[in-house]
Amino acid sequence: MTLVDLKRARRLGCIQQLDIITHSCLGRYSVQVIPPGQAAQPITDAQGRPLFWRSLGDVRARLCKIGYTGIALQVRVPQDEVIGR
Repeated sequence: MTLVDLKRARRLGCIQQLDIITHSCLGRYSVQVIPPGQAAQPITDAQGRPLFWRSLGDVRARLCKIGYTGIALQVRVPQDEVIGR
């Protein structure tokens, strides 16, 4: 789903759950869309590649422009960091 698709879904009332995702060691952010009754999918560019932002502020500003505010941040930690390897 592209940002244009996400904006269209918002306008049509197809409210979807959005999560901002970051991995503990990457220092970049992506947005994951979870449509009702479907699997999670990333926000992509026109070629289908996942979009990434360098800062949390950039992601939130972009989502705010299309009408989404207060989106949750999920930090994903690799398993080996969790178990102390």
